Formats: sequence, C-alpha cells, structure tokens
Amino acid sequence: MVRELQQVTTALAFDEEDVRVVVIKGEGDGLSAGFDGIQITNADSVPDRDQDLINSLFARSFQSLAQPVIAMAHGYCMEDAVALLELADVAFSAHDCVFGRDSISAIEASEMGWVTLEFPREELERETYKLAHEWLQKDANALKLAKESLQHVRAMTWDAVLSYTAGKQAELKALQANSTGASAQAVNRFLSGQTKPGLGN
Repeated sequence: MVRELQQVTTALAFDEEDVRVVVIKGEGDGLSAGFDGIQITNADSVPDRDQDLINSLFARSFQSLAQPVIAMAHGYCMEDAVALLELADVAFSAHDCVFGRDSISAIEASEMGWVTLEFPREELERETYKLAHEWLQKDANALKLAKESLQHVRAMTWDAVLSYTAGKQAELKALQANSTGASAQAVNRFLSGQTKPGLGN
C-alpha cells in the first residue's frame, strides 16, 4: 500500500492542472486497518529499505504536493495508519471513528490534533467534498504557495517568516500576472485598481 501511495503521489505531482484537490479516503468499513508489521516510529523494527520508503512517503510525497490534501476518516484508522492523517492538510473524521492501537475516539483525536473537524457519519462525505469544491474555486497558485508557506515557517524566526511570506506574495503576483486564467486575471484587475468587488465592477 505504501508503494502504491507513492506511485499515486508521483502521478499527482505531474497532474496539477487536471487534479486540483486530493481526498484520501478508505473503502468499506474504515479508512485503514493499519500497516501490517510496520512500525513507522521505530526504524529498528523494519529493514532500512522499507523504512526509507515509509519516510519518503510520509515526510515528502503527499506533503510536497502542490494540491491541497483532505483526509476523510470513517469507521476506524488503526495501528500506524494514523500517520495517513499527517499526509493531509486537513483531516475530517466521523464522530464514531476510532484511531490507533488504543481505540482513541474522534473527540480525543481532535483534541490531540490528529483531526481538524469531526462530523456525524452521515454528514462526513458531504462536508469533505464541500470543502474540496470550495478549494476548487480558489486560485491554484495561491493555495500552492500558502501550503508551502505553512510547511516552512514553522521552523523560522518571526523576522524570517516575514521575509519568506513577502517573497511568496511577490512570487504569487508574478505567477498571476503571467496567467491567462479568468480567476488570475480578475485578481490582477483588482490589484491594479481596475475593479472593486462588491461595487458592481
């Protein structure tokens, strides 16, 4: 499964235009039953080759995607498969979902920061795809650079954060200026003072 997920992320990285948002979900009764025999947090428990593969997936593959990623957990997310939630920018859960070896509840998972929001089971999919469709309406470059910024500023000093985000804002303006998309052109007209949203222009 880890190898297949890595193949998926490789394909997604080259498909930014057609795939704008990624949703991780499980089929059947739960998100995942766990990774058999694999201890992600203990490098001594598996061969180095397997551990390197896991590290590559969880540290880089999904998190380095330009597209925003939503994890949707229902039923159960067992053992070390909880790390799947860390692949996502946002993780939604059903109220009745249980997590990890200790069968942690969705409320506890939310308090621990594993889950962003939890919903009644019947509302989970609707709320997940509601957010996905909201993101589809956003500027793809703005989402990409916002995601990059959130990943990098955590380890920076405040002054470095200000410099980094200023650079990202300049990069976004340059990307939008060269874009032919309707959304980017609307942003350019607003920034240049040609239009004022809300005033009928």
